[in-house]
Amino acid sequence: MNINRVFLRFDADTGKNYGLGHFNRSLKIFKLLNQNKKISFFFILEKNNLGHQLLKKKYKNIIFFSIKNLEALNLNKNDLIIIDTLGSDKKFFNFLNKTQIKKISLDELNLINFKSGIVINGIFFAKKFLNTKNKNIKIYQGPKYISLDESFSEKTSIKRVQQNKVALITSGGADGTNLLYQISNYLLELKYYKKILVIIGPGVKQDNKIFGIRSKKLKLIKNKKNIQKYIDLAEDVFTSGGTVMFEALARKKVPNVVMTYKHQQYAINFFVNKKTINFLGYQKYLSFKKLNLNLKKKKQIKFISGRKYVDGLGIRRIIKIINKIII
Repeated sequence: MNINRVFLRFDADTGKNYGLGHFNRSLKIFKLLNQNKKISFFFILEKNNLGHQLLKKKYKNIIFFSIKNLEALNLNKNDLIIIDTLGSDKKFFNFLNKTQIKKISLDELNLINFKSGIVINGIFFAKKFLNTKNKNIKIYQGPKYISLDESFSEKTSIKRVQQNKVALITSGGADGTNLLYQISNYLLELKYYKKILVIIGPGVKQDNKIFGIRSKKLKLIKNKKNIQKYIDLAEDVFTSGGTVMFEALARKKVPNVVMTYKHQQYAINFFVNKKTINFLGYQKYLSFKKLNLNLKKKKQIKFISGRKYVDGLGIRRIIKIINKIII
């Protein structure tokens, strides 16, 4: 089967719908597939959203999402579209179904409009475990399809960290709910940690409250594509229920997780039930008192390693599935 063009359909925002996790996953897939120089790659996304602002700095071949623009592409059987938007609207799929383009949808939950192709359900499997009698749809699902950077697959490099009183705080790529500021203040008030590392994602705005905190204990870390070494260094990781939660699990950490958006609850509930994460609660109900009590109770709970569920090999599995189509 010869594929001439690959279209990657994705978006990004401050966390309400997509965050930057899906944006980063699509770019990982692009970079790994881009080694095949016989294929032309195109990005399809909404104009002027966060994804567009970040993408246009480094990449070309950007197509703004509209049915009119898609019609002009003359999509055919030698094309492949990879959709990473947590499901797509009915009008979009109705258009695609009229063409012969090959389709792969990541974390697609609505199979009513998805008539044929491949679904890779790596994150939202916890929300809905898919089944279908449609022989034209192939489904791969479960936590083994959670995609992380390649470095997280290296099990042999994981070292156990003793009580070094180093905390790591992350809140996705944009920190749309000011979690960095909230947790930093709580940890400074706690007075246990000697050093607090705060990851500043590429979408964090300059007026974010985190930049107003003045403390020698606090270190802001910017422009880091891979934060594995900081996860490994920290005694405790504090994060929202997105990509870094999975990365911490892959590094055998028990992350302290705050739910910043409702769509995170499915993956969080899955790992809470597996006793692999310490759930601090929904952000709007979190207080210093609740965090302090939770951390004390954490010492009494026997957690297990989450690496048995998130092994860091998810991106390799996804690329292997895609390569069966394009090669």
